[in-house]
Amino acid sequence: MKVYLCSPLRAPTEQGRRANMLAVRRICEENRRSDIRLYAPHAWLPEFIDDSIRIERDLALEFGKKVLLMCDVVAVLGDHLSDGMRGEIELAVQHLIPIVAADNGLCPIKKEVLAYVNQIREESG
Repeated sequence: MKVYLCSPLRAPTEQGRRANMLAVRRICEENRRSDIRLYAPHAWLPEFIDDSIRIERDLALEFGKKVLLMCDVVAVLGDHLSDGMRGEIELAVQHLIPIVAADNGLCPIKKEVLAYVNQIREESG
């Protein structure tokens, strides 16, 4: 099973952004299993792409979306929904990819995620 990790990257400070990257890397490393592959391009891409340059950010987001589309499920993590996360959730809904929000403290915004998914579904008809 392939699982796309949807979590925030942006933060008010570079230190906060780095902490977000390291947090999702840690999740990937701690949950290595032969039957589940975790994908989180935003955990590594910012090392090579400058998120403050629009064309590079757009390229990274596009890459992330392509990775998401090859996954079986999207797992939402974090304490808020960023614009990038909203785009990933919308893409998953459009392509009927199941979305889960962790209940184990990794996703205190579970209700917000579920409400947003329902809103997208209602709007798309």
